[in-house]
Amino acid sequence: MLIKRRSIKRRVSKHAFETKFKALGFTVVGKDNNLDQMSHDELYSLAQDYDVYGRTKMDDEELIESIKAAQVK
Repeated sequence: MLIKRRSIKRRVSKHAFETKFKALGFTVVGKDNNLDQMSHDELYSLAQDYDVYGRTKMDDEELIESIKAAQVK
């Protein structure tokens, strides 16, 4: 999901928003589920939010598959 606080925009998981960013004053500005259009850094950040194991060695396709699997859980 895409969140915003003042001029800061960031893509995070729903869990990260609920547990961390909501308390900091961020609001949801859109649900951005198009992982194919995210940069490697954005995918990596989202994988961190989902605590994906082995993310440091993954390429974009592997990150996308791991994120999708984590979203289903």
